[in-house]
Amino acid sequence: MFPKNCLTFSYTFITQDDINSIVARYNNASFTERQAINNEPIVRKLMEKGIIAEKDSENSNDE
Repeated sequence: MFPKNCLTFSYTFITQDDINSIVARYNNASFTERQAINNEPIVRKLMEKGIIAEKDSENSNDE
């Protein structure tokens, strides 16, 4: 558990399904969409806590 920076009902409780959904959305996003996702408070918090991490893939379809 970790405190939120601002009081909202969004992502009050984060489940494994929420994390999987965020990761899938990120993996299917274009470069600019990924930048926007990286700026979302929930994504920044999960990265800060080491729950998710950005990783370069050798098999990436991005060019």
